[in-house]
Amino acid sequence: MKKILLILLCILSPSIVVGQEFSVSVSPQSVKAWGIVEDAVGFSAVFAIPVAGNPIVGVHYFHSRDSKNDYILASSGRLVRKTSTLAASILPINLNYVRVGGMYTARSFPVSESPKFSFVVQAAIPISFFEVRYTHMSNGFGILHDINPGIDFISFAIKF
Repeated sequence: MKKILLILLCILSPSIVVGQEFSVSVSPQSVKAWGIVEDAVGFSAVFAIPVAGNPIVGVHYFHSRDSKNDYILASSGRLVRKTSTLAASILPINLNYVRVGGMYTARSFPVSESPKFSFVVQAAIPISFFEVRYTHMSNGFGILHDINPGIDFISFAIKF
C-alpha cells in the first residue's frame, strides 16, 4: 500500500506545480449511515483538475478488516463476502461543499456481489489545509444491481 501511494505521489507531483489541488486522505473506519456495510478502511490520493467545473480525480484503496467472514445482506438474505480493492474515481460535479460522481473498482466492493461501478456523493468541510469528508458509495439504490449494500466513510484529508 505504501508503495502504491508513493508511486501516485511521484506521478501526480508535477501536476501540483501547475496549480492542481492534491490531497491524501485516510478513513480509519467505515460508518453505518446510508450504507449497510461496516468495518472497512479507506486510503485515497486525490487531485482537482483546474478546468471548467474543477472535476476531482482520485485513486483509492479500500480494505475490509474481516474479509474472511461471510456476511448476510439483510435486504436479500444472500450470503456474500466483504472484499478489499483498488479504485479510481471522478467527481465532475464539484461545488463548494458537495461533490458527485462515480467510482470504478478493480474487484466487486464492498461485498463480493456488488457491481464494479458505484455512484459517489461526498460532503466536504474545509479547515485551512485540512478537510473532513463524508463519502457515500452505492449503486444508486439498486439501479445497477439487484442488491445495494452501500458503504460510508468519514475521512480526514491533508491538502497540498
